[in-house]
Amino acid sequence: MRYYTVNYWKKYKSYFKWLLALVCCAYIIYFFTKNKNAFEQLFSLDPLFLAWLFLFCALTIVIQAWRYLIVIEKCGQTKLPFLKWFKIFILGTFLSRIFPQTGNIFRAVRLKQDFGISYTGYVSIYTSFVWLDTILNLSIAFVVISFLKPGFLIGPIRVLYLISCLLALIVTAPWFLMKASAALKTRFTSFQWLHSRASEVLKISIQSIKDIAYIGKVAITGIASFSITLSVFYICFASLDTPVEITTLALFAVILKLSNLVILTPGNIGVRELAYGLLGELTGIGLAQALLVSVITRIVISCLILGLGFAAGGLDLLTHRSKYNRVDT
Repeated sequence: MRYYTVNYWKKYKSYFKWLLALVCCAYIIYFFTKNKNAFEQLFSLDPLFLAWLFLFCALTIVIQAWRYLIVIEKCGQTKLPFLKWFKIFILGTFLSRIFPQTGNIFRAVRLKQDFGISYTGYVSIYTSFVWLDTILNLSIAFVVISFLKPGFLIGPIRVLYLISCLLALIVTAPWFLMKASAALKTRFTSFQWLHSRASEVLKISIQSIKDIAYIGKVAITGIASFSITLSVFYICFASLDTPVEITTLALFAVILKLSNLVILTPGNIGVRELAYGLLGELTGIGLAQALLVSVITRIVISCLILGLGFAAGGLDLLTHRSKYNRVDT
């Protein structure tokens, strides 16, 4: 019965994700049909703002690839030429834009073929990177808000308390999963894999943290990435003639990071937009402006990824996509 339930969920999970995406997008379309003046702002953006936006979004992609490389070289004990890795990174991201999750499989295959990094090793490295990166993102946001606006409230909730709770939850998540899965793996075989992955992620992360030089690189590039993300949001809101405080921009950066961690729809399309919209409404920016910022950034990033992907050989890759539908460990 348990086996049937698991397979039933796997079969219909993608349908549920697409259904949720359609519902979210339908609401956004409905909202803008009622607020046409707000939507028309998209067609009157200053070309100079767009040029700066493309530049900073491109920098975001480069730094993300560089940070990813730092983690892979440390955890995989392998040196990778940046340009070769950047091509793999771009093509993987390109594939994920068209076929969600395929990009990670593509990267795993190429890393194994070209550099001898196993699939299980890649999964552990990737998970460790996402975990540490999310902790760093929340920590930077906490520091920024602590210095600039410690009493920042969203409704009745103090933002610093909210971020502290999120930090505690994410920091302890691998340990909790490891302990919980250890207790359950003897009764449910499906928990054996979860226990193994959580243990491996903790092991890799703890070993990495002991390397001061490595942590310094991750922290410096993380601060740079966070700063550029704030700049992207600032440019977007400025192009819409909407002044926004740095502390609020930091919260948008947190939502962006969390939306990359918890995937509810393909690419979190619709969900991320509504999360931005909710934050915009709660902080007094307005639902429409926050939704537009999400739409603008998604379009710009997608254009960059698709453009770079096709330039790197994405069209040929699409015709041979079946090679990356599965990998061997």
